[in-house]
Amino acid sequence: MSSEEFKKELDKYLAGKSKVSAYFSHSIRGAKGMKATDKDIEENCKDAIKMAEWIRENVPGLDLYVPAEHEDFVHIAYKDEYLSEEQILEIDCKILERKDFHIVRGIDKERSRGTVIEIEYAKKAGKFTFYVFTMDEVEAAALRVIVKDFQRAKSK
Repeated sequence: MSSEEFKKELDKYLAGKSKVSAYFSHSIRGAKGMKATDKDIEENCKDAIKMAEWIRENVPGLDLYVPAEHEDFVHIAYKDEYLSEEQILEIDCKILERKDFHIVRGIDKERSRGTVIEIEYAKKAGKFTFYVFTMDEVEAAALRVIVKDFQRAKSK
């Protein structure tokens, strides 16, 4: 499958999603960047998935896209040189663009290059961005209000 064919298939997949949706930015490699080991990547993904599970549990009605949940595919595609880092980030930003808003894992000690690119892309695309730090009831309540506001806007 060519790159153009892949992009067309991705567009078809992403078209017509009607639920309130958010893209969840988080570190994959983390502060170690290109020096991150497979174990580092696995740990970062586990931490991100744990936070995503908390969000889903506390914010019903949210369709949350979490890159860590697709990392096996991405890791193989990158290692076997089917996709470059730039292509992966381009796809991530394309997915983010189609979401209603953007959530960032704020407790990462250092933001990865990919997370920084996603934050900047969200700003340029005019996406509302919410940072999750403490995973407490205050943040959960704020996210529920955000989802309700998007639901109201979609129903008009």
